[in-house]
Amino acid sequence: MPLSVTNTITDSQKMGIKFIRRPDLNSSKRLHIVTTALFAMLNNQWGTISGMAKQFNVSRTFIYMLASTLTENDSVLFGITDQYTESKFMAFQYMLSLRLEGRCSIQATSTIMNRFGIGPNATGSISQYLTYFGSLLPNTLSSNNDETKIIVFYDQ
Repeated sequence: MPLSVTNTITDSQKMGIKFIRRPDLNSSKRLHIVTTALFAMLNNQWGTISGMAKQFNVSRTFIYMLASTLTENDSVLFGITDQYTESKFMAFQYMLSLRLEGRCSIQATSTIMNRFGIGPNATGSISQYLTYFGSLLPNTLSSNNDETKIIVFYDQ
């Protein structure tokens, strides 16, 4: 007797919804996930996020999204001081200086920033930030009358 396979289409599939909010992941569990993830990220604990992804049956991308959302809103939620913002700005200055003036690879930039305790210093983060900074600039530099222009990276 042949096996018959029935196709059951859920309401979310009919409406084209790719993701649904899981009722078992309430706000307290999400808070637990994000605080554990941020603690692991700050203390360079490898494998913690992958372990939580398996434990809660969520993607690592979801966990990183929660962490990103919390860190983007940390000044509103926790009243982070300007010193935190300044240290983040300094990290961006180091990234750009090492990459543009020092002509360091992304891996070398990561190693140097890690050595001096400047974060974010993961190669993926550095690559993302540099790509973002590059997207803010035009692709070409136009000049009138074929004159030569010198570009200077100024650091205060």
